[in-house]
Amino acid sequence: MESTGSQPALLSQKEAFARIRLLRSPHIGPVTFRQLLARFGTAERSLEALPDLGSGGKRTYRAAPVDRIEREVDAVRRAGRLWRSPDRRSMRVRKAAIT
Repeated sequence: MESTGSQPALLSQKEAFARIRLLRSPHIGPVTFRQLLARFGTAERSLEALPDLGSGGKRTYRAAPVDRIEREVDAVRRAGRLWRSPDRRSMRVRKAAIT
């Protein structure tokens, strides 16, 4: 996703949901999040790659469960809030983006 001027490009609903899911995945903090996005280009592709990342190592990487993120999306949406990802993007996710 390219940015225009000082504003970052808008995220698709699927990518915004995938970013939230990636951020909520075990062993994924802000630094790992940025590294995964740099390596795989999107959160969706990063989530697909997670199971293979820890193979042979001490850690097992897995994506946060979709149903848990759906509940979080609903709660945040009801509160009228936005998420802020480590790259400073505000993300608003509609429930329809989840399916």
